[in-house]
Amino acid sequence: MAEVSDEVLNLMASHPWDESIPRLTRYAFRKMRKLFWQGILGGPAPSGIEAKDIVHISIEKILNGDRAWDPRSQENLFKHLISVIDSEVSHLIDGWENRHFFREAVLSGRPNSDGKTAEFWDNVSCPNSGPEEIVLAREQERLSEDFFWKFYEFIADAPLLQTILERLAEGIEKRADIAESMGIKAKEFDNLKKQLQRRLKSFQEIKNGEANNDKA
Repeated sequence: MAEVSDEVLNLMASHPWDESIPRLTRYAFRKMRKLFWQGILGGPAPSGIEAKDIVHISIEKILNGDRAWDPRSQENLFKHLISVIDSEVSHLIDGWENRHFFREAVLSGRPNSDGKTAEFWDNVSCPNSGPEEIVLAREQERLSEDFFWKFYEFIADAPLLQTILERLAEGIEKRADIAESMGIKAKEFDNLKKQLQRRLKSFQEIKNGEANNDKA
């Protein structure tokens, strides 16, 4: 366990948690609902752990030094917490309890919340999906997240554009909802969206150029 510096403790104390915790919770919830928990897509995680618990665990691990945060190399605490949340979710999904237990409701085919009987294979991944397919699916998700956060760093000079990306990562997709959450008018959001699209095009051109150079 690494010793937590006074600098980190002071930055953590002054961080706007009232704003960050709801956003981090939405991000964790969105991530968790895309995964299979005890045999159910988006089902309950082991030991009843919820998105809010993942967020609190992640914050606590930074505070007690289990997950070191260096503000000099990673100034953005929000982004660092996102990476910790990703690790915590991966740890849970790969844990023994999640991999070896199915929920009783899935195994028994009891009626689910909409009154329909849940058959076993309606709730778990395709029986033909072996370890290779699962690994490929997780790798694809990792690459998508890697592309997302590299683009996020690419637009570090435009905080408002970064904020839009953060809202999208949290699962907020409607134009009006994003604008409201940012405290801006819809017309201003539309202008920012155009800027974001131009920056994304530039970023993709750079990435494609790098890929072509690697092949040469």
